[in-house]
Amino acid sequence: MEEYIKTIPNTTKQNIINHLNENVQPLLTERPYGAAQGRMQIWLNYEPELKQDPEFYLAHTDERLWNYIKLISPEWFTPHVALITKGGPISRHRDASYADYPAMSINLGGVTWHYENCRPNYSHQGTCDSAPAMSANLTGGEVFMFNCKNPHWVTDVAPDRWSINVWTIAPRYLKKFDDAQALYRHTV
Repeated sequence: MEEYIKTIPNTTKQNIINHLNENVQPLLTERPYGAAQGRMQIWLNYEPELKQDPEFYLAHTDERLWNYIKLISPEWFTPHVALITKGGPISRHRDASYADYPAMSINLGGVTWHYENCRPNYSHQGTCDSAPAMSANLTGGEVFMFNCKNPHWVTDVAPDRWSINVWTIAPRYLKKFDDAQALYRHTV
């Protein structure tokens, strides 16, 4: 973790989990490949292709969740897309090219979160192939920022653990993202 933001109060955390269980769980699909193979997930607002020069496609919209994400985001961070997941580990990886360096994670259950701080301060400066891994046992309610271009992964995932990961689109793809918002007539 680069920067801890807050712990969500238990009542708020449970309200979010109830909302996800009732309104989002029926829409989840299984990730068929990649670092998160087998994990259940759904994109919020837009789904970026996980490749170089990605396209952006309209995804699930949930105004209540999105407004909460914007409310708890640091002032300097502009959320564009989010991935909601339930259960399932994810192996060591760096996030795809659509994402700018800073990312926000809202953890809603038990998990061990691992992170290698190869690129400090949300940038590419000081790049290395690997760094000593730090691990944190999270219980639910933690909100934190991290450089998503650093290797990170989760283990010991509780089956009922929800996670909401939020990204700003990388500057080189903002025009394509803006074009998608105009095409789908959905602005975040």
